[in-house]
Amino acid sequence: MMVASPWLGGSGTVAWQLAESLADKGHEVHFVTYDNPYGKGSGHQKVRIHNVRPFSYSLFPFPLSEMSLAEMIIELSVRYRIDIIHAHYGTLFGHASVLAMNYFDTAKIKPKLIITFHGTDVIGSNPLQPGKNITTYLQKTIIDKADAVTVVSGSLKQLMKKIYNTRREIKVIRNGISIDSDASTTRHAPRSKRFVHISNFRKVKNIPAIIKAFSKFSKIQNDYELKLIGTGPELPKIKALVSAYRINNKVSFLGVLSKNKIRDILADSQALLLPSLYESSPLVILEAFTTATPVIASRVGGIPEMIENGVEGILINDPKNSYKLFGAMKAVVKSDVRHNRMCKKSLARSSVYSLENIVREYVELYVKLIKRKTRNGKTPP
Repeated sequence: MMVASPWLGGSGTVAWQLAESLADKGHEVHFVTYDNPYGKGSGHQKVRIHNVRPFSYSLFPFPLSEMSLAEMIIELSVRYRIDIIHAHYGTLFGHASVLAMNYFDTAKIKPKLIITFHGTDVIGSNPLQPGKNITTYLQKTIIDKADAVTVVSGSLKQLMKKIYNTRREIKVIRNGISIDSDASTTRHAPRSKRFVHISNFRKVKNIPAIIKAFSKFSKIQNDYELKLIGTGPELPKIKALVSAYRINNKVSFLGVLSKNKIRDILADSQALLLPSLYESSPLVILEAFTTATPVIASRVGGIPEMIENGVEGILINDPKNSYKLFGAMKAVVKSDVRHNRMCKKSLARSSVYSLENIVREYVELYVKLIKRKTRNGKTPP
Protein backbone atom coordinates (compact mmCIF):
# COMPACT_ATOMS: atom_id res chain seq x y z
CA MET A 1 0.00 0.00 0.00
CA MET A 2 1.28 3.46 -0.98
CA VAL A 3 0.01 6.41 1.07
CA ALA A 4 0.94 9.65 -0.64
CA SER A 5 -0.02 12.96 -2.18
CA PRO A 6 -1.67 12.89 -5.62
CA TRP A 7 -0.52 16.38 -6.53
CA LEU A 8 2.27 17.78 -8.67
CA GLY A 9 5.46 17.52 -6.62
CA GLY A 10 8.28 15.20 -5.68
CA SER A 11 6.86 12.88 -3.03
CA GLY A 12 3.64 12.05 -4.85
CA THR A 13 5.42 11.50 -8.16
CA VAL A 14 8.00 9.22 -6.57
CA ALA A 15 5.27 7.20 -4.84
CA TRP A 16 3.26 6.83 -8.04
CA GLN A 17 6.28 5.78 -10.11
CA LEU A 18 7.13 3.19 -7.47
CA ALA A 19 3.53 1.94 -7.40
CA GLU A 20 3.45 1.56 -11.19
CA SER A 21 6.76 -0.28 -11.27
CA LEU A 22 5.75 -2.67 -8.50
CA ALA A 23 2.45 -3.39 -10.21
CA ASP A 24 4.22 -4.08 -13.49
CA LYS A 25 6.32 -6.66 -11.65
CA GLY A 26 3.19 -8.48 -10.49
CA HIS A 27 2.77 -7.05 -6.98
CA GLU A 28 -0.69 -6.08 -5.71
CA VAL A 29 -0.54 -2.33 -5.11
CA HIS A 30 -3.12 -0.04 -3.49
CA PHE A 31 -2.59 3.73 -3.72
CA VAL A 32 -4.31 5.69 -0.95
CA THR A 33 -4.63 9.40 -1.56
CA TYR A 34 -7.08 12.32 -1.94
CA ASP A 35 -7.46 12.41 -5.70
CA ASN A 36 -6.32 10.61 -8.85
CA PRO A 37 -2.56 11.04 -9.10
CA TYR A 38 -1.52 14.02 -11.21
CA GLY A 39 -1.67 13.33 -14.91
CA LYS A 40 -2.83 9.73 -14.50
CA GLY A 41 -6.54 10.03 -15.31
CA SER A 42 -8.15 6.87 -14.01
CA GLY A 43 -4.75 5.55 -13.03
CA HIS A 44 -2.57 2.60 -13.92
CA GLN A 45 -4.63 -0.48 -14.82
CA LYS A 46 -2.79 -2.59 -12.22
CA VAL A 47 -2.72 -0.01 -9.39
CA ARG A 48 -5.91 0.30 -7.38
CA ILE A 49 -6.51 3.93 -6.37
CA HIS A 50 -8.51 4.62 -3.20
CA ASN A 51 -9.64 8.22 -2.69
CA VAL A 52 -10.15 9.40 0.87
CA ARG A 53 -13.03 11.71 1.76
CA PRO A 54 -12.32 13.67 4.96
CA PHE A 55 -14.81 13.41 7.80
CA SER A 56 -16.79 16.54 8.58
CA TYR A 57 -18.13 17.01 12.08
CA SER A 58 -20.14 19.98 13.33
CA LEU A 59 -17.99 20.46 16.44
CA PHE A 60 -14.92 21.17 14.34
CA PRO A 61 -14.42 24.04 11.86
CA PHE A 62 -12.29 21.91 9.53
CA PRO A 63 -12.44 18.41 7.96
CA LEU A 64 -10.74 15.63 9.92
CA SER A 65 -8.39 14.63 7.11
CA GLU A 66 -5.84 12.70 9.13
CA MET A 67 -8.47 10.59 10.88
CA SER A 68 -10.24 9.69 7.65
CA LEU A 69 -6.93 8.76 6.05
CA ALA A 70 -5.99 6.54 9.00
CA GLU A 71 -9.42 4.88 8.91
CA MET A 72 -9.03 3.98 5.24
CA ILE A 73 -5.52 2.63 5.82
CA ILE A 74 -6.89 0.30 8.48
CA GLU A 75 -9.93 -0.73 6.44
CA LEU A 76 -7.90 -1.58 3.32
CA SER A 77 -5.16 -3.31 5.29
CA VAL A 78 -7.71 -5.64 6.88
CA ARG A 79 -9.69 -6.23 3.68
CA TYR A 80 -6.67 -6.99 1.49
CA ARG A 81 -4.29 -8.33 4.16
CA ILE A 82 -1.67 -5.72 3.33
CA ASP A 83 1.95 -6.66 4.05
CA ILE A 84 3.59 -3.25 3.64
CA ILE A 85 2.28 0.27 4.26
CA HIS A 86 4.63 2.75 2.60
CA ALA A 87 3.92 6.39 3.49
CA HIS A 88 5.59 9.08 1.41
CA TYR A 89 6.05 12.38 3.27
CA GLY A 90 6.13 12.39 7.05
CA THR A 91 3.59 15.16 7.59
CA LEU A 92 -0.02 13.97 7.28
CA PHE A 93 0.71 10.76 5.33
CA GLY A 94 3.27 9.47 7.81
CA HIS A 95 1.25 10.73 10.79
CA ALA A 96 -1.95 9.05 9.61
CA SER A 97 -0.12 5.79 8.93
CA VAL A 98 1.34 5.69 12.44
CA LEU A 99 -2.11 6.45 13.84
CA ALA A 100 -3.47 3.50 11.87
CA MET A 101 -0.70 1.22 13.09
CA ASN A 102 -2.00 1.53 16.65
CA TYR A 103 -5.00 -0.55 15.60
CA PHE A 104 -2.79 -3.46 14.57
CA ASP A 105 -1.31 -3.84 18.05
CA THR A 106 -4.26 -6.10 18.89
CA ALA A 107 -5.27 -7.19 15.38
CA LYS A 108 -4.65 -10.54 13.71
CA ILE A 109 -2.60 -8.96 10.94
CA LYS A 110 0.49 -6.84 11.39
CA PRO A 111 1.61 -4.90 8.30
CA LYS A 112 5.00 -3.25 8.35
CA LEU A 113 5.28 0.52 8.05
CA ILE A 114 7.88 2.40 6.01
CA ILE A 115 7.97 6.18 6.04
CA THR A 116 9.94 7.97 3.34
CA PHE A 117 10.82 11.57 4.16
CA HIS A 118 11.32 13.89 1.21
CA GLY A 119 12.58 17.23 2.53
CA THR A 120 10.24 19.92 3.82
CA ASP A 121 8.52 17.28 5.97
CA VAL A 122 11.80 17.19 7.91
CA ILE A 123 12.90 20.81 7.97
CA GLY A 124 9.54 22.62 7.96
CA SER A 125 8.38 25.42 5.68
CA ASN A 126 11.33 27.73 6.41
CA PRO A 127 14.52 26.21 4.95
CA LEU A 128 16.65 28.92 6.55
CA GLN A 129 15.62 27.67 10.00
CA PRO A 130 15.34 23.89 9.65
CA GLY A 131 13.20 22.28 12.31
CA LYS A 132 11.94 25.56 13.79
CA ASN A 133 8.36 25.43 12.49
CA ILE A 134 7.66 21.72 12.40
CA THR A 135 5.86 19.45 14.88
CA THR A 136 9.15 18.22 16.34
CA TYR A 137 7.80 15.90 19.05
CA LEU A 138 5.21 14.38 16.74
CA GLN A 139 7.79 13.92 14.00
CA LYS A 140 10.18 12.18 16.38
CA THR A 141 7.35 9.88 17.46
CA ILE A 142 6.55 8.70 13.95
CA ILE A 143 10.26 8.28 13.18
CA ASP A 144 10.60 6.00 16.18
CA LYS A 145 7.36 4.08 15.53
CA ALA A 146 7.97 3.19 11.88
CA ASP A 147 9.45 -0.21 11.07
CA ALA A 148 11.79 1.47 8.60
CA VAL A 149 12.64 5.07 7.73
CA THR A 150 14.10 6.13 4.40
CA VAL A 151 15.20 9.48 3.02
CA VAL A 152 16.06 10.59 -0.49
CA SER A 153 19.49 12.12 0.14
CA GLY A 154 22.44 11.89 2.48
CA SER A 155 22.09 15.52 3.51
CA LEU A 156 18.48 14.92 4.56
CA LYS A 157 19.58 11.99 6.69
CA GLN A 158 22.10 14.20 8.50
CA LEU A 159 19.49 16.92 9.03
CA MET A 160 16.97 14.43 10.40
CA LYS A 161 19.43 13.04 12.92
CA LYS A 162 20.40 16.57 14.00
CA ILE A 163 16.89 18.04 14.24
CA TYR A 164 15.22 15.06 15.91
CA ASN A 165 18.19 13.72 17.85
CA THR A 166 17.41 10.18 16.76
CA ARG A 167 19.80 7.24 16.73
CA ARG A 168 17.62 4.91 14.75
CA GLU A 169 18.73 3.54 11.41
CA ILE A 170 17.80 5.75 8.46
CA LYS A 171 18.35 4.34 4.99
CA VAL A 172 19.10 6.53 1.99
CA ILE A 173 17.21 5.44 -1.14
CA ARG A 174 17.46 8.16 -3.75
CA ASN A 175 14.70 9.25 -6.08
CA GLY A 176 14.69 7.53 -9.43
CA ILE A 177 13.40 8.16 -12.91
CA SER A 178 12.32 5.97 -15.77
CA ILE A 179 14.97 6.04 -18.46
CA ASP A 180 13.63 4.93 -21.84
CA SER A 181 15.02 5.28 -25.32
CA ASP A 182 12.73 8.17 -26.21
CA ALA A 183 13.67 10.20 -23.13
CA SER A 184 17.40 9.67 -23.49
CA THR A 185 17.60 10.42 -27.21
CA THR A 186 15.25 13.41 -27.43
CA ARG A 187 17.83 16.12 -28.05
CA HIS A 188 17.84 19.09 -30.35
CA ALA A 189 21.01 20.24 -32.08
CA PRO A 190 21.35 23.11 -32.01
CA ARG A 191 19.10 23.92 -29.06
CA SER A 192 16.86 26.96 -28.86
CA LYS A 193 18.14 30.03 -27.07
CA ARG A 194 16.10 29.35 -23.99
CA PHE A 195 16.23 28.72 -20.25
CA VAL A 196 13.52 26.83 -18.40
CA HIS A 197 12.29 26.56 -14.82
CA ILE A 198 9.86 23.90 -13.56
CA SER A 199 8.32 23.89 -10.09
CA ASN A 200 5.24 24.23 -7.91
CA PHE A 201 5.88 27.97 -7.51
CA ARG A 202 6.46 28.12 -3.77
CA LYS A 203 8.73 30.61 -1.98
CA VAL A 204 11.37 27.95 -1.45
CA LYS A 205 11.84 27.77 -5.24
CA ASN A 206 13.22 31.34 -5.22
CA ILE A 207 11.76 32.25 -8.61
CA PRO A 208 12.23 36.04 -8.15
CA ALA A 209 15.99 35.44 -8.42
CA ILE A 210 15.38 33.80 -11.80
CA ILE A 211 13.37 36.77 -13.07
CA LYS A 212 15.99 39.27 -11.89
CA ALA A 213 18.87 37.25 -13.36
CA PHE A 214 17.10 36.72 -16.67
CA SER A 215 16.30 40.43 -16.87
CA LYS A 216 20.03 41.15 -16.68
CA PHE A 217 20.85 38.34 -19.10
CA SER A 218 18.33 39.49 -21.71
CA LYS A 219 20.04 42.88 -21.88
CA ILE A 220 23.21 41.27 -23.24
CA GLN A 221 21.48 38.38 -25.07
CA ASN A 222 18.16 39.80 -26.23
CA ASP A 223 17.34 36.78 -28.40
CA TYR A 224 16.94 34.43 -25.41
CA GLU A 225 13.63 33.46 -23.80
CA LEU A 226 12.57 32.03 -20.44
CA LYS A 227 9.86 29.42 -20.06
CA LEU A 228 8.23 28.86 -16.65
CA ILE A 229 6.38 25.56 -16.20
CA GLY A 230 4.06 24.86 -13.29
CA THR A 231 1.74 26.74 -10.99
CA GLY A 232 1.42 27.57 -7.33
CA PRO A 233 0.96 30.29 -4.70
CA GLU A 234 3.78 32.52 -5.96
CA LEU A 235 2.45 32.74 -9.51
CA PRO A 236 0.72 36.17 -9.22
CA LYS A 237 3.84 37.65 -7.60
CA ILE A 238 6.08 36.28 -10.36
CA LYS A 239 3.81 37.59 -13.11
CA ALA A 240 3.87 41.03 -11.50
CA LEU A 241 7.67 40.93 -11.29
CA VAL A 242 7.96 40.01 -14.97
CA SER A 243 5.79 43.01 -15.83
CA ALA A 244 7.82 45.28 -13.55
CA TYR A 245 11.02 44.30 -15.38
CA ARG A 246 9.25 44.73 -18.74
CA ILE A 247 10.26 41.33 -20.06
CA ASN A 248 6.74 40.02 -20.76
CA ASN A 249 7.64 39.39 -24.40
CA LYS A 250 10.54 37.13 -23.37
CA VAL A 251 8.93 35.15 -20.53
CA SER A 252 6.26 32.50 -21.09
CA PHE A 253 4.05 31.04 -18.35
CA LEU A 254 3.11 27.59 -19.60
CA GLY A 255 1.22 26.24 -16.59
CA VAL A 256 1.01 22.51 -15.87
CA LEU A 257 2.17 20.39 -18.81
CA SER A 258 2.31 16.70 -19.62
CA LYS A 259 5.46 14.69 -19.05
CA ASN A 260 6.12 14.48 -22.80
CA LYS A 261 5.77 18.23 -23.33
CA ILE A 262 8.08 18.95 -20.40
CA ARG A 263 10.63 16.54 -21.81
CA ASP A 264 10.50 18.21 -25.23
CA ILE A 265 10.97 21.69 -23.76
CA LEU A 266 13.87 20.54 -21.58
CA ALA A 267 15.54 18.82 -24.52
CA ASP A 268 15.40 22.05 -26.53
CA SER A 269 16.68 24.34 -23.72
CA GLN A 270 20.16 25.50 -22.86
CA ALA A 271 19.75 24.77 -19.15
CA LEU A 272 17.30 24.17 -16.32
CA LEU A 273 17.32 26.92 -13.67
CA LEU A 274 16.78 25.78 -10.08
CA PRO A 275 18.07 28.37 -7.56
CA SER A 276 16.01 26.93 -4.68
CA LEU A 277 16.60 27.89 -1.06
CA TYR A 278 16.39 24.19 -0.20
CA GLU A 279 16.02 20.93 -2.10
CA SER A 280 16.54 17.35 -1.05
CA SER A 281 16.58 15.28 -4.24
CA PRO A 282 14.55 17.14 -6.88
CA LEU A 283 13.04 14.99 -9.61
CA VAL A 284 13.22 17.86 -12.07
CA ILE A 285 17.02 17.53 -12.10
CA LEU A 286 16.65 13.89 -13.08
CA GLU A 287 14.19 14.88 -15.81
CA ALA A 288 16.78 17.31 -17.13
CA PHE A 289 19.50 14.65 -17.03
CA THR A 290 17.45 12.22 -19.15
CA THR A 291 17.20 14.87 -21.87
CA ALA A 292 20.93 15.69 -21.66
CA THR A 293 20.16 19.16 -20.28
CA PRO A 294 22.63 20.91 -17.93
CA VAL A 295 21.31 22.31 -14.65
CA ILE A 296 22.12 25.61 -12.92
CA ALA A 297 21.18 25.06 -9.29
CA SER A 298 21.85 26.11 -5.71
CA ARG A 299 24.54 24.41 -3.67
CA VAL A 300 21.99 23.41 -1.01
CA GLY A 301 20.60 20.21 0.50
CA GLY A 302 21.07 17.12 -1.63
CA ILE A 303 21.76 18.96 -4.92
CA PRO A 304 25.58 18.70 -4.62
CA GLU A 305 25.11 14.93 -4.32
CA MET A 306 23.51 15.00 -7.77
CA ILE A 307 25.52 17.64 -9.64
CA GLU A 308 29.26 18.14 -9.75
CA ASN A 309 30.02 21.80 -10.34
CA GLY A 310 31.18 22.35 -13.90
CA VAL A 311 30.34 18.79 -14.98
CA GLU A 312 26.56 18.30 -15.25
CA GLY A 313 25.90 21.96 -14.66
CA ILE A 314 26.86 24.87 -12.42
CA LEU A 315 26.26 25.23 -8.68
CA ILE A 316 25.76 28.67 -7.13
CA ASN A 317 26.62 29.34 -3.50
CA ASP A 318 24.19 32.17 -2.79
CA PRO A 319 20.82 31.43 -4.44
CA LYS A 320 19.29 34.77 -3.43
CA ASN A 321 22.06 36.67 -5.21
CA SER A 322 20.69 37.13 -8.72
CA TYR A 323 24.12 38.27 -9.96
CA LYS A 324 25.52 34.81 -9.13
CA LEU A 325 22.73 33.19 -11.13
CA PHE A 326 23.23 35.69 -13.95
CA GLY A 327 26.94 34.80 -14.05
CA ALA A 328 26.17 31.08 -14.19
CA MET A 329 23.73 31.62 -17.06
CA LYS A 330 26.41 33.48 -19.01
CA ALA A 331 28.99 30.81 -18.26
CA VAL A 332 26.83 27.86 -19.33
CA VAL A 333 26.20 29.28 -22.83
CA LYS A 334 29.56 30.96 -23.37
CA SER A 335 31.24 27.97 -25.00
CA ASP A 336 29.52 25.48 -27.28
CA VAL A 337 32.23 22.95 -26.55
CA ARG A 338 31.73 23.22 -22.80
CA HIS A 339 27.94 23.17 -23.14
CA ASN A 340 28.03 20.03 -25.28
CA ARG A 341 30.29 18.36 -22.74
CA MET A 342 27.83 19.22 -19.94
CA CYS A 343 24.98 17.79 -22.02
CA LYS A 344 26.80 14.48 -22.45
CA LYS A 345 27.75 14.30 -18.76
CA SER A 346 24.15 15.04 -17.71
CA LEU A 347 22.82 12.20 -19.81
CA ALA A 348 25.48 9.83 -18.48
CA ARG A 349 24.61 10.84 -14.90
CA SER A 350 20.96 9.85 -15.38
CA SER A 351 21.85 6.14 -15.36
CA VAL A 352 22.78 6.39 -11.67
CA TYR A 353 19.14 7.23 -10.91
CA SER A 354 17.50 4.51 -12.97
CA LEU A 355 14.05 3.78 -11.55
CA GLU A 356 14.71 0.07 -11.99
CA ASN A 357 17.60 0.28 -9.52
CA ILE A 358 15.58 2.29 -7.02
CA VAL A 359 12.63 -0.13 -7.16
CA ARG A 360 15.03 -3.01 -6.54
CA GLU A 361 16.29 -1.30 -3.35
CA TYR A 362 12.76 -0.82 -2.06
CA VAL A 363 11.74 -4.40 -2.84
CA GLU A 364 14.76 -5.65 -0.92
CA LEU A 365 13.68 -3.52 2.04
CA TYR A 366 10.08 -4.77 1.81
CA VAL A 367 11.20 -8.41 1.81
CA LYS A 368 13.52 -7.81 4.74
CA LEU A 369 10.72 -6.26 6.80
CA ILE A 370 8.18 -8.97 5.98
CA LYS A 371 10.64 -11.63 7.10
CA ARG A 372 11.48 -9.78 10.31
CA LYS A 373 9.81 -11.14 13.43
CA THR A 374 7.45 -8.98 15.40
CA ARG A 375 8.38 -7.86 18.91
CA ASN A 376 6.52 -10.70 20.58
CA GLY A 377 8.56 -13.23 18.60
CA LYS A 378 5.84 -14.25 16.15
CA THR A 379 6.24 -13.91 12.43
CA PRO A 380 3.57 -11.96 10.54
CA PRO A 381 0.91 -14.13 8.87
